[in-house]
Amino acid sequence: MNNIEQARIEFEKGNACVECEDWEAAIACYSLAIDLDSTDADLYNNRGSSYGALGEYDRAVADFSQAIQLEPTLAESYYNRGQSYGRQAEMDKAVADFSQAIQLEPEYTKAYFYRGNAYSALGQHDKEIADLSRVIELAPTDPNAYYNRANAYGELGKCDRAIADYTVAIGLDPADFAAYNNRANIYGLLGEFEKAVADCSKVIQLVPTDTVAFYNRGGYHFEFGKCDEAIADYTDAIQLTPTFPDAYYNRGVVYQVLGDEVKAVADFEKAKVLGFDGP
Repeated sequence: MNNIEQARIEFEKGNACVECEDWEAAIACYSLAIDLDSTDADLYNNRGSSYGALGEYDRAVADFSQAIQLEPTLAESYYNRGQSYGRQAEMDKAVADFSQAIQLEPEYTKAYFYRGNAYSALGQHDKEIADLSRVIELAPTDPNAYYNRANAYGELGKCDRAIADYTVAIGLDPADFAAYNNRANIYGLLGEFEKAVADCSKVIQLVPTDTVAFYNRGGYHFEFGKCDEAIADYTDAIQLTPTFPDAYYNRGVVYQVLGDEVKAVADFEKAKVLGFDGP
């Protein structure tokens, strides 16, 4: 058996270790394979992915770069290096690599998705939306693409489009509590407080320990005059997170509106002790 054949055996062993998420063992196998055959781009690409899984992004980048040097048309290596750059917050480099992957494979859905994420981190939301729209063209049932595009629309103040995308994301993944939460925030900005309450209630149904959902729902209840419900929600938020100063302060505001100065002052004092720095 020659070195190349032995290298392929170690490569397959490494792949088997990856299936078991035994990254250290995978790296050992790929490294032995590279010692036997240093001309195979797949060996460096897969070892780089294993380094990435361990958070060793500098080593991952080095391996992906070597894979690219050996095989400049390997779109996966550009994509993988882009991922590593993204996790190191080197977003311009990530964009460049995802773009190269897309140039090599124009229907590389994941490259569009993560280039969109990189554009988001750079504050380039129009470009983010363009990439996510392309993802939706290629994978129209991907709820994450709609969710992220909704976030981008929200950043640009395009509330109706954000709501529409969150609604599609929820339809595709009814357990996506984050989409309900963010849609509630948009409804709140638009003054549609009953819809905001309904979405917060759905978050609470999905995640009964979500302090912020109770807190937000309390605020929306208060906005359309349901003081008792607001107090109940702020109280639940406090029970879940007793060190939440904003919940005490806002509950104090509701008590003050109801004319219960004793309870209001007690909540304001507690909020102050916990470091509340609002009005």
